[in-house]
Amino acid sequence: MSTVSMHDGRTTPRPIRAVVWDFDGTLVDSPVAVQAATNAALAELGCVAVDLAGVRAGMVLATVPRMARHAGIPADDPRARQLNDRFYVHAQALFPSHAHPFAGVPEMLTAISAAGLPQAVVTNNLGGMVRSTLERAGVRQLFSSVLGDGDLPAAKPDPRGAWMAAAACAVEPSACVYVGDSVVDRETARAAGMQAFGVTWGTTSRAAMTGFDRLFDHPAEVVAALG
Repeated sequence: MSTVSMHDGRTTPRPIRAVVWDFDGTLVDSPVAVQAATNAALAELGCVAVDLAGVRAGMVLATVPRMARHAGIPADDPRARQLNDRFYVHAQALFPSHAHPFAGVPEMLTAISAAGLPQAVVTNNLGGMVRSTLERAGVRQLFSSVLGDGDLPAAKPDPRGAWMAAAACAVEPSACVYVGDSVVDRETARAAGMQAFGVTWGTTSRAAMTGFDRLFDHPAEVVAALG
């Protein structure tokens, strides 16, 4: 049974029977790949390139509003959907060489699976690309479900993707923890009725990772907490 530090300082034992993961910045170090694909798409529309810090800040958004933000246009502008589509064309070509699991993540996922906890992924990134990236990393088989853009009824923090993941793991949402690297992930967990774990090796500074039940600085710490 895992023990989780609650917001008011109390420590209450709460059983965790499944783990639902964010993808970008949590399992995979992808901002460089996202930047390359983003700027390739922006260049096609004659837009100014965005730096890595801007890419990291925008990665909390779903792809259409994120690309609109980078282009300086409204999210309902038809060009935002065009940018979304072109981003994914470039991303599918770039992710194999630019996006890789963080150090310790494959070992973490393997250990959690060996402990008997089902795992799933819910991300705003393109579902098919995420599945192929995890397949290349040799960890796809560790997940009961991998859901992303194209699979979800709505982008995070809408809770329905997290509920779908819980169902794939055959547990109630209240028995799950959602693990991510941004406040959107925290909001997703809260909306879904799940515990919220935050990791600090991703796109958001530790100081900005507020409101999580627990924060972790290394994958091995997550394994220990779930043991």
